[in-house]
Amino acid sequence: MIVRKQEPSEYRNTINWLNNKSIQRNFGFTREIILEEHVDWLQKRANIEVLSILYCNLHVGNIVLDFNERHESVFLQIYIGDSSCRGKGIGGVAMNIVLKYIFEEKQKNRLHLKVFEDNVPAIALYEKLGFIKEGIERESHKMDGVFRNQLLYSMLSREWKGES
Repeated sequence: MIVRKQEPSEYRNTINWLNNKSIQRNFGFTREIILEEHVDWLQKRANIEVLSILYCNLHVGNIVLDFNERHESVFLQIYIGDSSCRGKGIGGVAMNIVLKYIFEEKQKNRLHLKVFEDNVPAIALYEKLGFIKEGIERESHKMDGVFRNQLLYSMLSREWKGES
């Protein structure tokens, strides 16, 4: 398994996945994403890193990192886009690689994420990795006429390192 900076040749996979209904539901996207918009979005955000998850040399998912240098924190999003690769532990291995990258190489203090409360597999993974639930954003997202809650999770560098 490899996690590395995304290459432009992988943008098409990303767009296809982001327009998949189940991924849109888990991310809260309410409209289709167009390749040109995605490229423009990336070019305008120097603080964003998109990493590709490679399994058996195939691009199977992505991790998006949004760095806040002032506060030494990172907002994370992850998804396995290739549905045939879900449930195989790939996300967990990729997350461990990224945790090491963020806390050792990038020397950040805090990693945080949001997850919809009905995304049970993702919640189980985050809790298994040691993320702490901070709270709930109640009815923070409206999709298909329904309000949904998002859970807030974080991990601090010292927690990842096993320090008190």
